[in-house]
Amino acid sequence: MKIIMLILSTILFASCGGGTSDYSEKLPGGYQFISESKDQSFIYGKNKQYIPCSVISYAFNNDFILVYQQPSEPCIHTEATGIKIANIDVVQFWIIDVKQESLMGPFTLSEFLNQRKKMGVPNELALKIKI
Repeated sequence: MKIIMLILSTILFASCGGGTSDYSEKLPGGYQFISESKDQSFIYGKNKQYIPCSVISYAFNNDFILVYQQPSEPCIHTEATGIKIANIDVVQFWIIDVKQESLMGPFTLSEFLNQRKKMGVPNELALKIKI
């Protein structure tokens, strides 16, 4: 009987904690990557600036944070985010200039490539992109 209670207690406590996909990482400039599930991953920063879900990939150094994002259903509502999202079938790119404390985007791929060149983002800072 004690073994059964121990097993049930272990299952109960394990189910109460955060999910196995919950993850966060501190980024430069006070930004943070937060993943609550596959479709609920975003980057949150100072002054309530953030990139809504779903963040697919990001890369950073002390000067820039590059983000590859595909909007997902839970984040499509513009009233909640304040960011215009055309549809969930597109991918979007963002650049955070850490030193200037500015968030730029969303960009198409070509806009993103032009903007990163204009800003002098080093080529070594690369996103993992699936297109």
